[in-house]
Amino acid sequence: MNRIEEFTKNKIGMKRDGNVYLVDHQKNWCALAQKEIHYLIEKLSISDLTFFHIGSSSVPGIKAKPIIDLVGSCQNIHEVDDKQKIFESLGYEYKGEYGIAGRRYCVLYNASKEISYIHLHIFSKNSNALNEHLLFASYLKENLEMAKIYENKKIALMTKPRHEYTEGKSELIKEILQQAREWQSSLS
Repeated sequence: MNRIEEFTKNKIGMKRDGNVYLVDHQKNWCALAQKEIHYLIEKLSISDLTFFHIGSSSVPGIKAKPIIDLVGSCQNIHEVDDKQKIFESLGYEYKGEYGIAGRRYCVLYNASKEISYIHLHIFSKNSNALNEHLLFASYLKENLEMAKIYENKKIALMTKPRHEYTEGKSELIKEILQQAREWQSSLS
């Protein structure tokens, strides 16, 4: 079974029709994310490249878009640019910064590009954006009550076009990040 078949079998994959679809969290999503992480690290051969499973698909117990979000980091982001052909040979569409300075963004689609499976974001080590992605996911995993508030917001926005869905979550995401920073400080 190839990777796309495995994702489809395990309920990963969302139509690219402008709509948002939320589904129940699947226990095997984290294992699939880890499998893809190992695959990418092996194929890309960047010495200090690391990846993490983020986004709602990484948070057990809440509904999520059936897409695996991964965030990665390396010391020299230009090494990622040098691997564009490898990303493409692995089935990813390499989009470069794609509207966020310092980010490299890739998406794994099916052959017809009608379904997306993985959204991959890569930043330089210690970038603020990387740290916020990791903090947000960690906080939701540790705070089920806040994860449920986030889930309810997403459910309320689900019938909106995708850009409105994304914009509609932004204020809550800022609030959650602020709480996450306070939570992180309390752990130090």
